[in-house]
Amino acid sequence: MPITKTSVTAFLSMLRALHPDLEWQCLHGSCFRLYLLLKEVWPNAEPWCNIDHVITEIDGLFYDIRGEVSADGYFKMKDDALLFNRAYHWGTPIQDRMSQERSHTSEALPPHERKLRRAPNVD
Repeated sequence: MPITKTSVTAFLSMLRALHPDLEWQCLHGSCFRLYLLLKEVWPNAEPWCNIDHVITEIDGLFYDIRGEVSADGYFKMKDDALLFNRAYHWGTPIQDRMSQERSHTSEALPPHERKLRRAPNVD
């Protein structure tokens, strides 16, 4: 069976079509998991990160679940071993528990783990 090359943008488009919440998930905690998936298909894929999002470099172009994106403000994630290793827990119950424990002990969250905190509704 011949191997066909699928473009990254076509692959991401097919992923988005799988479930209406997939894009939201990949923009709110599962961006590193998307990188891991892309690395399975494109072994030369590399993760890049800014304060709270991971994009994937493949053959000199950058992608997230929406397609091709700009790398302005991002750095190569593998240059920060601690960040890279902690990313395996982003968007998981373990990371959520770690964040809750830090907020209860008033320890400041690292920038990549900050979540938007909403004020309670006041009527």
